[in-house]
Amino acid sequence: FDASKLRFDHHQRSFDTKFDDTKSTKLSSAGLVYLHFGKRIINEIAKFHKVEMDDDSTNKIYNKVYDSFIEHIDGIDNGVPAFTGDKNYDVSTSLSARVGRLNPQWNQEFTRKSEKIEYTSKQFKTAVDIALNEFVECVSGYLLQWLPARKYVEKAISNRSSVHESMRIIQLERFVPWQSHLFELEETLLNDQQEKLAYVLYQRDSGDWSVQCVPEELGSFTSRVPLPSPYRGLRDEELSKAWGIENCIFVHANGFIGGNKTLDGVLQMAEKSLEAGP
Repeated sequence: FDASKLRFDHHQRSFDTKFDDTKSTKLSSAGLVYLHFGKRIINEIAKFHKVEMDDDSTNKIYNKVYDSFIEHIDGIDNGVPAFTGDKNYDVSTSLSARVGRLNPQWNQEFTRKSEKIEYTSKQFKTAVDIALNEFVECVSGYLLQWLPARKYVEKAISNRSSVHESMRIIQLERFVPWQSHLFELEETLLNDQQEKLAYVLYQRDSGDWSVQCVPEELGSFTSRVPLPSPYRGLRDEELSKAWGIENCIFVHANGFIGGNKTLDGVLQMAEKSLEAGP
């Protein structure tokens, strides 16, 4: 490994470079290239989309892209398991898996050596296109969708006292990708004495409203304060009668999200859920 000579081989016994001090996953060649050129590439993609960037925005996206796209490649390449304990299901649709399926089958026959070379060259170009397109889509998504959403989440958290006296319910001005921003902003906008947020309210494209539970941690399917179990799986009039709240639409069977025709309705759903506790 020698970045000055563009040598990004990670197979030396002494190699133990990681993305930063918070990571335990050793870098592969993919991670090494990203470590040295990621910010430059992000800014080039931003220029293409005419998105103005500052150092803070670049760093945020640089870290998010590593966490959500590059690290799993490093982990798979280095044989690092994604989880500990028993797995509940297989994940077979990773980028590494999609690229791996382009390799010749073990029993695939070729009539001549040049035919195999032609085939593998063609498949390699396909693999490059797949990896490039998915990477650019990932970065573009953070530039065009994720980053602009931050101001909406920050505003909603700052205005939470006007939504409910508990200050644990926020209302988004419009639906945006909110989860990762919420966890980061909680660290800066909430003090140690304040309870963490429990519910996010937002209007759907249909005009109906949703109440979504804040998960215990980013990526978790376990909510901090889920919607009460007696109402999970119920819909419409049956749900409204059971809960005593008009205009209910549904509560998901797992209790992480519910719907109502009105803002007042989802606010009541959140308030009563908060009173019921986890």
